Amino acid sequence: MFNLGRYEEAIASHDQALKIRPDFDTSWNNRGNALLNLGQYEEAVASYDQALKIQPDNDEALNNRGNALLNLGQYEEAVASYDQTLKIQPDNYEAWNNRGDALFNLEQYKEAIASYNQVLKIQPDKYEGWNNRGIALFNLEQYEEAVASFDQALKIQPDNYKPWNNRGNALFSLEQYEEAVASFDQALKIQPDNYEAWNNRGIALLNLGHYEEAIASFDQALKIQPDFYEAWNSRGNALGNLGRYEEAIASFDQALQI
Repeated sequence: MFNLGRYEEAIASHDQALKIRPDFDTSWNNRGNALLNLGQYEEAVASYDQALKIQPDNDEALNNRGNALLNLGQYEEAVASYDQTLKIQPDNYEAWNNRGDALFNLEQYKEAIASYNQVLKIQPDKYEGWNNRGIALFNLEQYEEAVASFDQALKIQPDNYKPWNNRGNALFSLEQYEEAVASFDQALKIQPDNYEAWNNRGIALLNLGHYEEAIASFDQALKIQPDFYEAWNSRGNALGNLGRYEEAIASFDQALQI
């Protein structure tokens, strides 16, 4: 039932099993997994807690508990759960990755990178590890290293728009605007309705002095997301640089209405 996505039926089934055998940690764990898939994270944690009362070294329940806590935004508790998992199963790269995500959300970027590095020692072709590591490096303003991480992610998943967009942002921060535009172009080939990539492309073109092209990019962003303040504001700047002041004022007015 679980594999068929029939989670409510799976929970009812586990409830019946637990009436007969309340000390079966696997049933508590699987019940938690069904609740997790239904987005009932607090109830899932309670189920994993029951599994762990019976079997404290159940690494699956510890890891899954961490995932539920991560979804609840209880990041410090999630890290503690992943730490327990990794004491028992130190080569669990999913736990290392999720631990990294929790630390990232706590803005502990160096510690997050250390976790992602562990992922990549165990699973060098783990796309998420490279991409997430790159984002953490970006937040530490280590832009060249971030680009290198995104490049590794793209070797694994060249058709994923996220690392292309992230790479573009890092190149922009390095003031490598032409390379940034090329990265945003790749992102937009894959996901043409990504308004943030259109906006970021426009800002890079603005910095290159390509104002007409920048305006066209902002227009694309605004077709997709008409209430995007940043695009209206940047469009106004591009129009102002072209001496089209009335149109620029109209753009700024749109930004101010949001």
